[in-house]
Amino acid sequence: MKAFAAFVVLVATAQWSPGERVLISDFSYIDAVAASPWLVFAATRHGLLIYDRVAHAWRPPVTTLDGYPTSRVRTAIADPAGNAVWLGSGGVDGYVRYDVDARMSPCR
Repeated sequence: MKAFAAFVVLVATAQWSPGERVLISDFSYIDAVAASPWLVFAATRHGLLIYDRVAHAWRPPVTTLDGYPTSRVRTAIADPAGNAVWLGSGGVDGYVRYDVDARMSPCR
């Protein structure tokens, strides 16, 4: 039975391209919050939630697939220079700057 289940998983995985895959996570525990005039950032154990205050809508979450730190984020500071947030984990990831208009970039 285990071999059959593994086969089904492999066949199902082969049908999806990497762009069509989604990481399902629990975002209910928020460890840090930062806000700018335009965005509110909520750092959770599994990703970054972003609320657009202008559009009154949530943006798709940022997860480890997008470069979110693997260690627990404990600090979030909105960057006044743009649509960005600094995330501090105190771990091996150091500080990471996530720019909503660009991508996440490690800064150590």
